[in-house]
Amino acid sequence: MSVTRQARSDEWRSRVVQWRSSGQGKRDWCNEHGLDYRSFLRWDLKFRKEEGIEVSKKEQYRFIPLAPEPVDVEPTKSLNIQLENNRVIIEVKTGYDAGLLLSVVQTLRSIC
Repeated sequence: MSVTRQARSDEWRSRVVQWRSSGQGKRDWCNEHGLDYRSFLRWDLKFRKEEGIEVSKKEQYRFIPLAPEPVDVEPTKSLNIQLENNRVIIEVKTGYDAGLLLSVVQTLRSIC
């Protein structure tokens, strides 16, 4: 590890240690010390993994922003997709676009 990376890691480790002994919540502590909350969460997670501290599955996943790609396709009412309560509902009617359905299913599999 380069000196710069090591110094950055040491600095964040010191911050995490200070927070752990503070008794404060992470967000409050970060606000009080002018630190980016998301950066703090990433470093805290890294150090806990290195120390063998159990990390919940929820903490292991990251938000993946999705941006639709422009598609030159006329809207269709033969394929309806609903997202509700952590479920995906795909309604397929006569005349659906099989390629579009395949693309949707592949995209959902890659992110779920």
